[in-house]
Amino acid sequence: MKFIKIDTDGSSKFQYPHFLVDVLMLEIDKNVFNYDVVYRVKDLRNTIGNFSKIYEEVMEVQNVEISREEFDNMWVDELFTVSLRMEYKKDMIDKMKKYILKRYKISTDNSYPKVILIERDDEVRLINDKKLHHLSVKEGTNHNGKHKRELKNIEEVKNFLEVKKIDYECLVLEHIDFKKQVEYFYNANMIIGVHGGGLTNCIFSQENTVVIETEPKRDEYYSKLALCAGMKYYSCGEETENIIKTIQREIDD
Repeated sequence: MKFIKIDTDGSSKFQYPHFLVDVLMLEIDKNVFNYDVVYRVKDLRNTIGNFSKIYEEVMEVQNVEISREEFDNMWVDELFTVSLRMEYKKDMIDKMKKYILKRYKISTDNSYPKVILIERDDEVRLINDKKLHHLSVKEGTNHNGKHKRELKNIEEVKNFLEVKKIDYECLVLEHIDFKKQVEYFYNANMIIGVHGGGLTNCIFSQENTVVIETEPKRDEYYSKLALCAGMKYYSCGEETENIIKTIQREIDD
């Protein structure tokens, strides 16, 4: 059995974008999948919360969260990871994509829609542990962003796609298992979504896939990620007219 303990400089690893980029991507890059058991400190800086099941499935290792005292007293291999903070690297994205596609045996499948429209569901609890959940509530990090960001006038966008007879599907990602999400994004030609964690899945898409981020852009987290991954990225605000014009322009091209 091979053991490793992993500490980090911090960020909310239990939130989906940080889980994908600052946990899976960084740890795949460091070949952590060659170990049998991974230990982390059970605190808000290190926990991966309810994504532990996905982590264990993808990495094929056991994820164990323990107290700081237990962690510091362990004599095993150790790794300290530094959050990328939007300093993405193409080689790391490519290695992660290749690893996960191979892990799930994913390839081109024409039964999937060519256009994905991301919808938001009600808030999702990210940590089941009562103590950590309470702390995350106090810090305001216990949600998936639904209460702040949602695509306005989504029915108008749907109507446009239907009139144009575009092969699309609305996805509520909270209801779709991780493997299926990867399959959807790998096979899509266009992804449309409000600023939010679901857009992180564009790293599983094939290069030159169109990524359309709606709503006024709050930061460059998803634009930098999409562009680094080789996607065609657009930010078009929250006005339905601008969203439809952007979609139409790409269809015409």
